Amino acid sequence: MLRTLIIYAHYETSGYLYELLKEIESHHRDQQTEVETIRLYDENFQPIRKDYEDKIYHMGVEAPLDVHQYQEKIAEADQIIFLFPLWWGSFPAILKGFIERVFPPELAHREQRIDLYHQKMVQMVAQCDEGWIGHKDNNFKTSLDYLLNKAIFEQLGFIITPIIYVKNSVEISSDKKAQQTDRILQKLSNIPIKDSY
Repeated sequence: MLRTLIIYAHYETSGYLYELLKEIESHHRDQQTEVETIRLYDENFQPIRKDYEDKIYHMGVEAPLDVHQYQEKIAEADQIIFLFPLWWGSFPAILKGFIERVFPPELAHREQRIDLYHQKMVQMVAQCDEGWIGHKDNNFKTSLDYLLNKAIFEQLGFIITPIIYVKNSVEISSDKKAQQTDRILQKLSNIPIKDSY
C-alpha cells in the first residue's frame, strides 16, 4: 500500500487550507493510500536548530529524538505533501525550521540519502491571495520554487513537482472553490510507484 505523509504548517483548524487538508486525507484514503498527517503547530514543533545538532550531524550520529521520529515517517512514505500559507512571499517560520532540522544540509552530502529519499515525491500546496497568483512579476514564484524544489529537495534526491498555488476561498465563489479543490486533488494523485516494497 502506498503511503502519503502530509505536513500541515498552519495553526488554523478552520478555513480553506484546513478544509483542503481534510479533502486530501479523505481522497487519498479513498484511493487505498495510507495517510498520516503531521500538524506542526498542534505538535508544538520546535523549529530552532540547536548548536549541538551541528556537531552530531558532522559526526554522523543519529538525529535528536524529537527530529528522528519525523525522519522515520518520511523514510516510510512514498509521497510527502506540504500544505502551508504564504506570508510575506514565503513559507511560515515553523516550516523553515522543520526543513532545517529534519533535512539538515549535511544529509545532502551523504551517499545514504539516495536510499532514504530516492523515488519519493515531494509536492507542495501554498495558499495565497489573488494578487500573488496573478502577480505580473513571476520571479516571486520562480524564486520560491527554486528555493524549495531545486535548492533543497532535489539536492536530497526527491522527485520534485512545481508548487501548487491556491487562492484563498474568500476571494472565489463556491463553484470555483470546488473546481480548484478537484484540480488540486488530481495533481496530488500522481504518485510514483516504487520498484519494490
